[in-house]
Amino acid sequence: MTDILVKNARVIDGSQDRPSDAIDIRLSDGHVQEVGASLSAPDTATVIDAKNSFVMPGLIDAHVHVNAQNANLKENAALPDAIATVGTMNLMQAMLARGFTTVRDLGGASGPLRKAMEMAPVQLPRLNICGKALSQTG
Repeated sequence: MTDILVKNARVIDGSQDRPSDAIDIRLSDGHVQEVGASLSAPDTATVIDAKNSFVMPGLIDAHVHVNAQNANLKENAALPDAIATVGTMNLMQAMLARGFTTVRDLGGASGPLRKAMEMAPVQLPRLNICGKALSQTG
């Protein structure tokens, strides 16, 4: 079990018009267990002093095309799978760096691509997919 105690964080959760006062957050195995003042954690916990820092929930981008390396659909379709996969991983790393912890691809990403992203040696956002894109003909 991995325990983390974040001390003195100012929380932005969207329920107020300003960040909270300094508060503590206790996590266990990646899940928030408790938020409050002067929390304690097991002696084995990692303690992070977040003084002068802000904490907020991960963002969700509900409309992305993670395998679109650029706006030219013909070029994207012609990319070899290996190049497209690495490009997708790079794009998703950049999204995570901007605070997006979940993304929903609305056309193009496949089940095998999602599995490849789950197997990646780096942390990436969760990827929800709808399958191949739909489009008009002609």
